[in-house]
Amino acid sequence: MADSLRPSSSRRRPARRSDGPPAPARTSPTSRASGRGRSVGTREDIVKAVTAGREAGERGEAPTVCPYPRASTLRTAWIRGYAETRPVSTQPATAD
Repeated sequence: MADSLRPSSSRRRPARRSDGPPAPARTSPTSRASGRGRSVGTREDIVKAVTAGREAGERGEAPTVCPYPRASTLRTAWIRGYAETRPVSTQPATAD
């Protein structure tokens, strides 16, 4: 009985694939790296990003110079390369 009190606009049925235009074709990782959607990158792109991050760390640049967007696998790879150049702490861990 409570359903009859709701406005008719809230009674819409969920959309089905056949109701609208066809879903867009999935893109390959290389086409995503070209700027559409999230940047995934190929193995070669990831190696280049790690190398570029490592070189930036060796030059003493700040990690904020990373050229890749935040939601990117290539940014993660760049940061990984950058982190490889950080000095390791020489202080021993203390047991509390």
